[in-house]
Amino acid sequence: MKVYEAVANAFIKEGVTTVFGLMGDGNMSWAAVMTAKPGMRMIDVRDEGAGLAMAEGWARATGKVGVAHVTHGPGITRMATSLVAATKARVPVVVLTSRTHFNNEWQNQSLNQDRFVTSTGAGYIEVMTPAFAEDAVRQAFYQARTQKRPVVLAYPMNVQNTNIDSDGDSYVPSTALFAGQQ
Repeated sequence: MKVYEAVANAFIKEGVTTVFGLMGDGNMSWAAVMTAKPGMRMIDVRDEGAGLAMAEGWARATGKVGVAHVTHGPGITRMATSLVAATKARVPVVVLTSRTHFNNEWQNQSLNQDRFVTSTGAGYIEVMTPAFAEDAVRQAFYQARTQKRPVVLAYPMNVQNTNIDSDGDSYVPSTALFAGQQ
């Protein structure tokens, strides 16, 4: 299976049922898989910051981790104010995005996303190898819950389209790390 498929399965195993976002080239494969999942609500937005704000409101209302998705580069920059607001409000949200292919800094969507995101106070996890893809989802949800802040989870384009040795069923959600604490 492709990394983006394994990542979508991991989001489902994390209990995700509602996602807010704006599709672009960096997140469209993941979004297509998520849309096909039974019972999944994909709420399309017109602005990336609004998508994150909606995920934040949903998290506050439900007590669960909110989920948003945007494309890389400008999709991330358009979330800046919402990232700061959700961080200051201490609301757990996971944002799925991409990143420009490695060693392609001249591509027009290239951005040092790590520095940009962490400057807002949000967390940032980037997946450098397919083998880390599912663990990264677990880490993002765990950090969002324990640190009570947004965590941006980035899958570079050249990683998300590679094959991964996963059946999707063996994924252990982050809630297992809280055994006996909830």
